[in-house]
Amino acid sequence: NFKLKNTSNNESFAFDSEMLCLTDRKQEFKKASERATKSDLCVFCDAPDRYVVVNPEAKANYGVKLRTSDGRIYADCDCGDFVFRKRVCKHIAAVIDE
Repeated sequence: NFKLKNTSNNESFAFDSEMLCLTDRKQEFKKASERATKSDLCVFCDAPDRYVVVNPEAKANYGVKLRTSDGRIYADCDCGDFVFRKRVCKHIAAVIDE
């Protein structure tokens, strides 16, 4: 982890180096968003910048974190798609689309 300056409110926050920059992955996000719309996902805000995405079909919950810095959006998820493939998953897309 390292610190980045959040320019929107001039506060520093912990930034996980495993987070993906969604701003740089627009096509990948679009595909993830399409997968999310085909699933019956429910999004709940767990804490500031932290969300829980419930997938009733898989009977699983996934944690998603979002951060912004310098006009860029960063995210991570604890699902296998994100953890093992390092790609934008449908859970991240569901949070953003919500």
